[in-house]
Amino acid sequence: MKKALILLFFLFLVGCQSPLTDKYYVSFGVPFELSINQTAYIQNEDLSITFNSVPQDSRCLVSVQCIWQGKVTIMLTIETAGQQDDFLLNSTEQPLQNYNQYHIEIVSIKPDKTDDGQIKDYKVTLLITSPV
Repeated sequence: MKKALILLFFLFLVGCQSPLTDKYYVSFGVPFELSINQTAYIQNEDLSITFNSVPQDSRCLVSVQCIWQGKVTIMLTIETAGQQDDFLLNSTEQPLQNYNQYHIEIVSIKPDKTDDGQIKDYKVTLLITSPV
């Protein structure tokens, strides 16, 4: 009985730790989605990208017809070879940014801005490619 309890306790500890060590791996040339504070690791590369925040969202509300679509600015952290850099991408003025030998592009940002203007659960779809 004592051995069974020890084994159960050990399995509980291992089970509790596994979600914290799971990494979200993505591939070059394949769009992937990130939520705020989520990190993606590029397969076979020493590269990770974290979606930190949305410092600006001036898009039109869904129920309004606008002359200008507005823009969304997102803050990302890129880490490669032990070096971390924060940078901004903008949905209209700068949707593609070069970082070292990588191209990072905004594909889409969800959700659309609703009538109350409040958005809590942003998701960004990114595409990372490497020049040939």
